[in-house]
Amino acid sequence: MPLLSRWGLVLGVAILFAVVILGGTLFGDDANRVNAIADPLAELPAFSAGTPPADAPEAHAGFAEWAQGRAFDDWKRAFNTAGRAWQDPDPAPAAIFTEPGAQDARAAIVLGAGAQAALYVQGVLGIPGRIELARRDKPELQRALGDAQTQFLACLAGAWGRTLMSPARLAAAAPAPEAKSVRLGAEVGDPEVCDTFSTDDGS
Repeated sequence: MPLLSRWGLVLGVAILFAVVILGGTLFGDDANRVNAIADPLAELPAFSAGTPPADAPEAHAGFAEWAQGRAFDDWKRAFNTAGRAWQDPDPAPAAIFTEPGAQDARAAIVLGAGAQAALYVQGVLGIPGRIELARRDKPELQRALGDAQTQFLACLAGAWGRTLMSPARLAAAAPAPEAKSVRLGAEVGDPEVCDTFSTDDGS
């Protein structure tokens, strides 16, 4: 499967799984539901830039498993720092393996691990439930909210991915529609910058 198709499939499955399985806690009545969707991100600390340690596996399959474990561990530490409750996924999601011949397979693996972790994180924060309430409140925003969620996951993947790779490398490995969001998250590292839902007019 081509690398871009694989990344698109990951995001598509992630969004569907998040809405159906990881709905999370719905927040109460709020006249400004769209702008409030990503509020829980404000409590989480930023990720620092870094590179893979010397003992990171060289083989792609081993690196994929290692990167995914690292992603969940890093998010767990972020939640602990923010004083937020965290429960490890059970069962743990399977690591995303990219064929050795793919262009910059290691960067694709990092993005895949970041997307898997972002999927779980948004469920823990109750964001899919917030999105569903916003959809009910403003059905005309159905498509826009879906697009915003795709960019949201891509940005969170980049925010964590910067702990292992440069923003430029991560953005180059992402499909064009998500590259800007991946780069934004990777350059800043603060999950709060990934609020792709808020509007300027408060709608």
